[in-house]
Amino acid sequence: MRNISMLGSVLVLSFVLLFGMYSPVSAATMHDQGQHTYAAQACQANGPYPDATCTPGAIFSNATTKEVCTPGYASSVRNVSQSTKRKVYASYGISSYRPGQYEVDHFISLGLGGSNAISNLWPEAGSPFPGYREKNVVENYLHNEVCSGALSLSDAQYKISHDWVAVYNSIK
Repeated sequence: MRNISMLGSVLVLSFVLLFGMYSPVSAATMHDQGQHTYAAQACQANGPYPDATCTPGAIFSNATTKEVCTPGYASSVRNVSQSTKRKVYASYGISSYRPGQYEVDHFISLGLGGSNAISNLWPEAGSPFPGYREKNVVENYLHNEVCSGALSLSDAQYKISHDWVAVYNSIK
């Protein structure tokens, strides 16, 4: 079964490379459809970024700017169980931690249309700098930009998932 899943992933990757249709969102869709098992991987954070294979990012494909800009939207869609959080920590090899050391973070934040899929979750460290506190500043900044009409929702999703640190450095 695993070989079939790996073959499927290779075929999808070959198709994507051949036709140039790769994006974190399309990769996340593939992961969300159960074609990939995270528990079998040893995910590794890359500094302030999650493992690109384990946590490529995922969105609610039907989320609109009007919805994400409605007060209370993020809390209305937030749905990450303790069981899922434990799986996220385990996938990154974290078996114990101190309060405030990590937070299970939505790589693409709920306020930017990110989903609760495990492919959008990772244990983001508070330190070293920049950590989850700084990423929260970026999430709020991009959300405000989207809601003011200065930035499209898809552009904000791209910025947060491709180089949120650059956004942070441009606004601090």
